[in-house]
Amino acid sequence: MHQANSVTSRMRRMVSMPASAKEKKGTIMTTRTDLPGAQLQAQSYRWTSCFRCFALLITLSSASLLNACHSAVAAGSHDAGGCVRIAGLACECMCMVEPNASAAASDAVVRIDEDWELVVTEPDTDVAAPQVQTVMSPFQSLNGFYICFLLNYRNNPQLAVGGLEVQFWYGDYELGARRLERDVLQRSNETITWTQRLMIKGNGGDRYLCFRIVDGESESWGPFGGTEPLHMNIDTSNSALSSYGSSFSVANSGVTYSSNRVARLVLKAVRGYSENGNLMFEQNDPVVVYDGMSQ
Repeated sequence: MHQANSVTSRMRRMVSMPASAKEKKGTIMTTRTDLPGAQLQAQSYRWTSCFRCFALLITLSSASLLNACHSAVAAGSHDAGGCVRIAGLACECMCMVEPNASAAASDAVVRIDEDWELVVTEPDTDVAAPQVQTVMSPFQSLNGFYICFLLNYRNNPQLAVGGLEVQFWYGDYELGARRLERDVLQRSNETITWTQRLMIKGNGGDRYLCFRIVDGESESWGPFGGTEPLHMNIDTSNSALSSYGSSFSVANSGVTYSSNRVARLVLKAVRGYSENGNLMFEQNDPVVVYDGMSQ
């Protein structure tokens, strides 16, 4: 059982959104600085881990690139239009773990599907409770690239209750986010299900890592995922997801606020696919991430 202890120390928790909240413009996204219990996720960047990361930081300091990234992410955070592709921000650093060179290209795993289930007992619409976050990464490290999926609250470009949001992170640095506007959860004893899909697309020097939510079902929200805006891409030179591990997702996901209103959060199944669509592995034993009945 986990309550997202590792990641929530880096992320903001939102109980409610005071009218007096002040905005601080970040390099790419907008953050808020005076919410109860809030923590700024961009306090220090861990670029000292490798020379490439340091060089990347110098590149990012260029005004033209920052403005282009800011415009692309800001536009994509609201619209149901084209998917945001963040070019160049992590293509070098995402090469820290190389795919297994001995594996045949046709057998390499290039797509991972995680099936999730959340059961809410009695939501509180006044404070947007409960709030849940899952984490997924191709590298099993919070010091590198990973993705966060937020349920029943959103952080970008401003804090808001309800709905869903996908965020791309590199260490403590948020690369971008996209959100789906929805009301707060309001149905008692509701079961919410969805699939998180991580895959490498493209070929040669034009590969990119694609993350999307698909097959989402909720009584409060109706169907969600499968189309924009819960979909983001980022450039990569990796050709396989050989360093993925579901234990990382389990260890860093959980209920971030009002866990007493959650019956359970479960990773139901995990599947890996090759480029030609063959099923390469399958894990069908559910893993309970949070069990409210045992608390």
